[in-house]
Amino acid sequence: MITVLLAIFIPFIAAGLVPFIHKFLTGSRIGWFVITIPLFLFALLIRLVPSLSEGASYLYTLPWIPSADIYFSTHLDGLSMIFALLITGIGSLVVLYSIYYLSEREAIGRFYTYLLLFMGAMLGVVLSDNLIVLYVFWELTSISSFLLIAFWYHRKQSRYGAKKSMLITVTGGIFMLVGFLMLYTITGTFNLQELIAMREVIAADSLFIPAMLLVLVGAFTKSAQFPFHIWLPDAMEAPTPVSAYLHSATMVKAGIYLVARFTPIFAGDTTWFFVVSCVGLLTMLWGSVNAVKQTDLKALLAFSTVSQLGMIMSLLGIGSLAFASSESTHIALFTAATFAALFHMINHSTFKGSLFMVVGILDHELGTRNIQRLGGLATIMPITFTIALIGSFSMAGLPPFNGFLSKELFFEAMLSLKEANLLSMDSLVLLFPIVAWVGSIFTFIYCMIIVFQTFFGKVHAPVPGQRPAHEAPIQMLISPMVLGSLVVLIFIFPNLLGTYILGPAMNAVYPQFVGMPGLVPEIQVWHGWGMPIFMTIGVVITGVLLYCFLRYWKGIYSLGFLQWTLDRSYNALLQRIERVASVVTKTYMTGSVRDYVAYIMLFFLALVGIGLLGFQQFIFDFSNDAVIEINESIIIFVMMCSSVAILFAKSRITAIILNGVLGYSIAILFVVFRAPDLALTQIIVETVTTVLFLLCFYYLPEWKNEHKSISMRVRNGLIAVASGVAVTVIALLVQGHSLYPSISIYYETASRLAGGLNVVNTILGDFRAFDTMLEVLVLFIAGLGVYSLVKLRRKKGVDHPEEK
Repeated sequence: MITVLLAIFIPFIAAGLVPFIHKFLTGSRIGWFVITIPLFLFALLIRLVPSLSEGASYLYTLPWIPSADIYFSTHLDGLSMIFALLITGIGSLVVLYSIYYLSEREAIGRFYTYLLLFMGAMLGVVLSDNLIVLYVFWELTSISSFLLIAFWYHRKQSRYGAKKSMLITVTGGIFMLVGFLMLYTITGTFNLQELIAMREVIAADSLFIPAMLLVLVGAFTKSAQFPFHIWLPDAMEAPTPVSAYLHSATMVKAGIYLVARFTPIFAGDTTWFFVVSCVGLLTMLWGSVNAVKQTDLKALLAFSTVSQLGMIMSLLGIGSLAFASSESTHIALFTAATFAALFHMINHSTFKGSLFMVVGILDHELGTRNIQRLGGLATIMPITFTIALIGSFSMAGLPPFNGFLSKELFFEAMLSLKEANLLSMDSLVLLFPIVAWVGSIFTFIYCMIIVFQTFFGKVHAPVPGQRPAHEAPIQMLISPMVLGSLVVLIFIFPNLLGTYILGPAMNAVYPQFVGMPGLVPEIQVWHGWGMPIFMTIGVVITGVLLYCFLRYWKGIYSLGFLQWTLDRSYNALLQRIERVASVVTKTYMTGSVRDYVAYIMLFFLALVGIGLLGFQQFIFDFSNDAVIEINESIIIFVMMCSSVAILFAKSRITAIILNGVLGYSIAILFVVFRAPDLALTQIIVETVTTVLFLLCFYYLPEWKNEHKSISMRVRNGLIAVASGVAVTVIALLVQGHSLYPSISIYYETASRLAGGLNVVNTILGDFRAFDTMLEVLVLFIAGLGVYSLVKLRRKKGVDHPEEK
């Protein structure tokens, strides 16, 4: 369907237009143009929701590189629709928020260009049906997010956070690409729908587990799962609209999407369950524990995002057990976990997006995000407080907010593991709900920190640089108010979301269970008295007690083993890599052309040696060789003598003359072999180069022979002789082998195909224009580089921009 294709390309087209339109729509007015893009796409997509809920899906394919089985295929189904609506819907609110958040002194045009590039890349990820196309958009999200995180590039921490996020996510993407190539090796297709249909073939292959783990590395790095989560807190140096969009609603959900999309392919093996669910639970616990100790509200939300993403990931892991179950009751229990994951993913986007915007408002209006400098803002900023209360209590899993509903489903999913019969130890079965419950307690604590330490207590006097507290303009409050309203509305009408949005997504994740009773469970506000509600009550009671005595036990974070972070290991690893790279670089970057040639020749010899040993067919066929005449022998002897004599030349003039003798001897050989055109070309080139050498070397100082050691002379001699022998052996072996069919058939029809009888001339005539065009392009690029260097050269008395 062409609509899906337009949904991907419209943001890219708009991103290209923004720099030009910004010349006419200056300041924040450019934002009103940009907001029309996600609004239009949201309206374009949401009108397809009714048809998707009835079982429809939309596939559109354009040929891209058919010879490599790469087609620009798009596929819109229930799963991709959830993400597409989040990308465009939250995107619209973020753009509206940014119009009033960003100062007109900022590079607003550049900001919106990057934002639209990211929006298009994310839509490409969730709507692609070809693995290679998906990978291209996947890496585009990393590049565009790098640009957004580094938007305030004059800040050291912004540059650090951007490089860190790109390094980790791009590395994970490369692992994922290798997994995709393994899947192609198994099936011979990059098409996702075909891969799902061939899941039994994939599962029987020896590459099944390696491909699974490599794909998961890509998903874990993008969704900030432990131990790859360390990039997300540093990415909070981005402007708040970026954090609200990328790091709560869209980019970090790309890994969630990938796991959900590949569940039908890999979930038949319990390895998928163990890896996904265990990594998810560990991430949830680690993120929530670290969130409590933060004093910066944005850092707290960053770790809370890590925790919530881990929670969603663990639910997808449990949901995969449905593929390993045979009883319908067990299948319904496990598919409910995936339903809870998708439900909580939507809920998380609403309450976390609103909380990020609230923190941005506090920073924008007060000039600080430090919890220790905040307090007593509930009466001063009542609307902001109300939005923060709704978002925080929803994240804590309290009614009447949507987070309560998905948190109850989360506890039910953890408790359902006792029905799996896949774990040999009952204690291990109990470990999952215990970890989930402990992680939820810390989630409750940091939610209380957001509400009570920020908005209650005494009002702190503003410190220098901090503005007096006041409510934000209503325009800046619209977006978080809309998200806060959705938090409450979803709680009131959850099954409307379940029927039209979550139901089609469940059909996409579980294609073989479509129509099964209980696949789309009814969401109930009250489940009755059961273990999930008792766990929630326990979370509230324990969380309240721990929060009330927070100042007494928070000191445990100062203990040595709790102060260790993966960031230190990451920084130490980077420093070690830089040191090793510096040593290696200094080893081969000697500044000597002789050494560089030696390295090239050694690599050539190693490559040829490995190839010849693997080939193992040393056949020399001299039967068809022509007889070497006496005149040819004389010319060859002269060439050999001039070549050797150059090595012993004591002046540049002598070396140039000997080099000319070698060149003119080659021209004479061309004449002997009846190639007058080549001989004329060789004579002209040799004459011109000899004259130019003489003119240039005339101004150079006297040539002094270097005093080289015996070992260096021996090394250089061996490399030179070995290189000559290798080339000679290759030339002789070629005569005795024919690896490819002859192309002489093309010469027989040269007149008809090329329009000329001289094959060489027609080839030159046909392709010389392309060759010249590329040469001109290279010269043009080089010219641009020179022009840029000239324009950016340091002027006398003016500091370099990077030194300010």
